[in-house]
Amino acid sequence: MPDAGPTPCWPNSCSGYPNLRPRKRPRQTSEKRPRRSSRSRRPRSSPGPMPQVLRWAHGVPGGSGCLADKLDMTAITGGVSALLGVALGLFGDRWLRYRGDVHCQVGGFGSAHHRQGASGPAHFKTDQSVQIHFFNAKEADTGLSALAVVFIYEDGKVVLGPETRDYETSTTPRGVINLPSRTWVSVAIQGSFYGAEARFLEQYEPNAIEIDGRFPGGKRYHKRCLELS
Repeated sequence: MPDAGPTPCWPNSCSGYPNLRPRKRPRQTSEKRPRRSSRSRRPRSSPGPMPQVLRWAHGVPGGSGCLADKLDMTAITGGVSALLGVALGLFGDRWLRYRGDVHCQVGGFGSAHHRQGASGPAHFKTDQSVQIHFFNAKEADTGLSALAVVFIYEDGKVVLGPETRDYETSTTPRGVINLPSRTWVSVAIQGSFYGAEARFLEQYEPNAIEIDGRFPGGKRYHKRCLELS
C-alpha cells in the first residue's frame, strides 16, 4: 500500500481531529460593559417630616433655631410673666383697696348775727356753723385734712376754712378727720365772719354747699354735698 504522506492539520489544531470549540470574539476596547452591583438598587422612600424637637436641635429649615436658644427664650418669657403677675397682683390689690369714693352729706347749717358798736358792715359779725357727714366707700381707711366749707351764691362764694377767724372743728387735730372704711363719720365746723361777708351770709341763702380738703399724700378732695336750687 503506498504511503499517503502526513495527515493535514485542521486550522488551529495539530491533531488529526477538528477543533469544535467556538472561536473567541476579539475584545473591543471602545465599548464598556455596565458594572453590575452586588446589591439590588431599589428606590428609596422619602423620609417623613422631622419632629419639631429635632428641628429645634438641628436648626433645619422650618425649625425655630437652636434648642438651647429656644429653651433660654422660654425661660426668659416665663420669668418675665411671673414678675408681671406679681406686680399686677400687688398693684391690682392696692387699686382695688383704694378704689371707690368718699361721700358727704350736709346735716345742717346755721348762723348767728351780731352787731358790734356803731352801725355799718364793718361792725357786723356772723358766726357760721355746719354739720357734715362723711362715708368712706373705699376698702382702705383714709382721712381728710384742711377741711373747708364753701357756700356758693349767684354772685360769689364764702369759704369757711382754716383761714377763717375763730375756725374750729369737732375733731382733733383741728381741720382733720379720720375716715375708716365703710363707716359714717361726722364733723362740726364753725367760724366767724366780719364785714361784707357777714352781711352776705345774713341776707342771702346759698345755692349749694361744697366741701374741700386733702387726702393723705396731698390729693385734693372736692365735692358738692348739697344743692339748694
